[in-house]
Amino acid sequence: WVIADVEPPPRATDGKDQVEPGHLIHPLKPWTQYAIFVKTLLSAYDEHQVHGAKSEIIYVRTNATKPSVPLDPISSSNSSSQIILKWKPPSDPNGNITHYLVFCQQQPEASDLYKFDYCQKGMKLPSRAPTHLDNEEEHKWNQTDEPGQSGRCCSCPKTDTQLKREAEESEYRKTF
Repeated sequence: WVIADVEPPPRATDGKDQVEPGHLIHPLKPWTQYAIFVKTLLSAYDEHQVHGAKSEIIYVRTNATKPSVPLDPISSSNSSSQIILKWKPPSDPNGNITHYLVFCQQQPEASDLYKFDYCQKGMKLPSRAPTHLDNEEEHKWNQTDEPGQSGRCCSCPKTDTQLKREAEESEYRKTF
């Protein structure tokens, strides 16, 4: 329990009405239930213990507000005319999420994508941490370790991550 010591308002005097006591409780989390009660205290004097009274506990939920963003959106195409989009719910829903709106817009094709030979020139995927490659390491891109092969290979092998993703997508398609 968080306790707030609230001074009573001044007593009514001639010409002024009695003000009701109150207290603003903050900061609170959105869409969260709280239990609240009020307890009165009296001043003790001459070794006389005077106990106050306690109100009933009331339960109240704060209002909803804008949720945080949906997490980890991933998409894949399962056919020539469909895309599967999956995501995790927001970490802070801040309310009762009733539905999601998914927006989709066709994008123009970049002709450069078809001209670039990824197997010959390699492709560096973006990472969150900056990386620096030596010239020697750059020359190893898409080169074969097979004896008798002359440098670059013709097909890019799939990584463990790609194989795992394909297995997951295949299993996901089987459930539908």
